[in-house]
This record gives sequence, C-alpha cells and structure tokens, in this order.
Amino acid sequence: MNVTEKYRKACDDVARVFTEKYFKHERYGIDTDWAGGEVGGVYCVAGMYLNVDRMIEALETKATYEQLADFADLELECGMAYSEATKSIEESPAPPINFRNFVKYGLALVDKTGVAGSNLPPEQQEWILDIRRGSK
Repeated sequence: MNVTEKYRKACDDVARVFTEKYFKHERYGIDTDWAGGEVGGVYCVAGMYLNVDRMIEALETKATYEQLADFADLELECGMAYSEATKSIEESPAPPINFRNFVKYGLALVDKTGVAGSNLPPEQQEWILDIRRGSK
C-alpha cells in the first residue's frame, strides 16, 4: 500500500468513527458519502459537509453534536462576512474563532443584542456581534 492509499484508508477510518460517534442514526457508506467520491476530501453526513481536519478536531476535543451544529451555523454566518470584510488578517479586530476555541470556551447563544453564556474573550464576542449586526 503506497502513502496515498494509506492516507485514504486513514481518512475513511476517521469518517467511520466520526459517523458512529456523532451520527448514530446514519449508516456509514450508505447514508454518508465523500463528495465526488474523493475519499479524504469533503465528507457528507446528514446534510453536513466536513473536511477530515474538522472530524479529527471534533474527536480530539470530544465536542458534542450540538457544538458541531452550532459552529457550522456560526461559520456560515460569520465566515463569509469575515472574508469579505477583511481582506487581510491585520484588518480584523480579533482573529476568527476556530473550532477548537469554540469547543474550549463555549458559545451558548449569540444574538443581535449580546452574547449570553459565552466564555469567549470580550474582543471575540464583539467581533461576532459586529458580524451579526452587519458592520463587518
């Protein structure tokens, strides 16, 4: 087995363990798929699209399913605004929140009026609120 075959086998193993942990109702290989049939690329399960690195982060951080879903929503909302509003990292008042920090610090609720139940640093809370207000 060459190195790329080993990589694809490892990615498939990660996807199988990930699916068993977070999507017990989905049958691996039947209800799931690698986008375009490319093992190691984008993995689709229950309408959620994930890269291998996100699956590994979730397993390593022992994230909950709710954290995965909440962060996916936050990425959709903030990710595009971040990339459009800041053409370089220097223009951002705070770095984007990555999944590991999201799991570590928590983010129970972010809405237009404030961040409730969050342990995120104030500058990151403000950055999220700016995105939601449309000022980024």
